[in-house]
Amino acid sequence: MKEVELQSKLDIEKWLESESNGKDMCGAYEYCAYCQNEEEYPCANAYTRLNNAKEAKMAKADKPAKKTTTNKTTKKSTAKSTKAKTEGLTDAEKPAPKTTKKAVKK
Repeated sequence: MKEVELQSKLDIEKWLESESNGKDMCGAYEYCAYCQNEEEYPCANAYTRLNNAKEAKMAKADKPAKKTTTNKTTKKSTAKSTKAKTEGLTDAEKPAPKTTKKAVKK
């Protein structure tokens, strides 16, 4: 539909709703958020921008999300797995705690 035809259609709808509601409905529609009043066909252009934004959002939602996986384990998960492995063991059966070497300054 051409801009001038769409503008005319939207103007008629807006006029009729303004009459039935007893107030100016300009700025009350979803597409009004995309309005630039200084344009030649502001309602038609705003309506088109709204639909383009919706289509872009739908296209973005249709794309599968990138799946990222890592093989890193955190200290917390390692600690939990070590604890689970050592439950029920006597102190003599449990592995010695890991020690870290400190850097020696020369």
